[in-house]
Amino acid sequence: MDKQPKDFSYNQEINLIYNQLQALGITAEISCRVKDPYSILHKLTRNSVKIEELTDIVGFRIIVNEQDECYTALKLIQEIYKVIPEKYRDYIDKPKINGYRSLHTVILLGSYGLPVEIQIRTREMHNIAENGEAAHSRYKQNQEQQTVTPRELNLLTKAYEILDQGNLTESALFAYLQKLQIIWNVAL
Repeated sequence: MDKQPKDFSYNQEINLIYNQLQALGITAEISCRVKDPYSILHKLTRNSVKIEELTDIVGFRIIVNEQDECYTALKLIQEIYKVIPEKYRDYIDKPKINGYRSLHTVILLGSYGLPVEIQIRTREMHNIAENGEAAHSRYKQNQEQQTVTPRELNLLTKAYEILDQGNLTESALFAYLQKLQIIWNVAL
């Protein structure tokens, strides 16, 4: 990682996808999020993976009106970006037991090829994912409660201080990941 990151904005990528979908006659809502430090720590400790192996630290969610538009949006993503084929999941064709339906793929963005998870679903699927049996909040509530030690709480506090959801540039995200890696290497 000798290169300096170029300062492209993730919001520019969202606008590109949005405009391309509109050109195809698809109205979409697209949002972006950065996984919060607690979720990263939980995933690292639960799954025994390294921070550089996580493919969902940044995520885009594309919400469209019709199911066939999900597949059209996926095809567009695959044409524009380099994807990681083994990370593709079709939960529309094969829904999860709890009723969750969505397309998932991971693309590589920026000069470092940082992975970004993309979820594509309809408004109805999104409503079920957020409020129905498949709601992530229920999933989190049902997880085994993880006790956070005072040391981990201190590290998480430091991590939250450097998380800036409003500044989604490659250089800001790269700085966030570097700082998290330093913090977690001390903790884990």
